[in-house]
Amino acid sequence: MFDDPIVAETRLQRDCYAASFGYDLTKIVADLQARQGKDGRRVVDRRKNAEQNDAPNPPNVGFTDGASTAAAG
Repeated sequence: MFDDPIVAETRLQRDCYAASFGYDLTKIVADLQARQGKDGRRVVDRRKNAEQNDAPNPPNVGFTDGASTAAAG
């Protein structure tokens, strides 16, 4: 198998980053969230859309699961 030096370097950096937090996912996420937006880019909060999507779904008009479809002749 081909060893890509860019992939190897990326994996090394990822491992060093995770190791700096003791591989604790909660700490890693907290660090990433603290870094968000600090470079001036806009951070999109998708929770607002999720709340809007919690509304009941309209009925599936014309939907069929295939079980109620008449058998082809």
